[in-house]
Amino acid sequence: WLQGRNYNDAMCHEISQCRKLRKLGLSHAENITPIGLQSLAKLTNLEKLLLYHANNISSKHFRDFFYSAKLTKITYVNLSGCKNINVSVEAIVRKSCPKVRRVIVGRRPIRLEEAYIDFGLYQKDRHDQKLHQQHMHFVSVQPLGR
Repeated sequence: WLQGRNYNDAMCHEISQCRKLRKLGLSHAENITPIGLQSLAKLTNLEKLLLYHANNISSKHFRDFFYSAKLTKITYVNLSGCKNINVSVEAIVRKSCPKVRRVIVGRRPIRLEEAYIDFGLYQKDRHDQKLHQQHMHFVSVQPLGR
């Protein structure tokens, strides 16, 4: 899980070198373009993908990405908060990713806490309905200053 702000295409290229990465959650993806998205196609071990607010990527680019990427292990895709996509993206994800169980596509973002639960970063206590952080390693990514 990567957490930070101002993700861009160069950062996607760097992230794509982490070939064993299984969970990728970019919660501020406003600066990622189709070029950065294509870099992420190298992450063939991905099981869960969250691109929250990826507003510079169209439905066509998402469809092309999921159609051409070899994401055979992916079980969860969350593209909520993306203003430029439609339900056709969900259809191609389900067709191209045979193990996918949950696909969230929509202009309206879900609460990030829900995504954290889906990723296994938090869990709800059955009795008091509070979120409890799991013991996991977080990596915070910040762009380098020039």
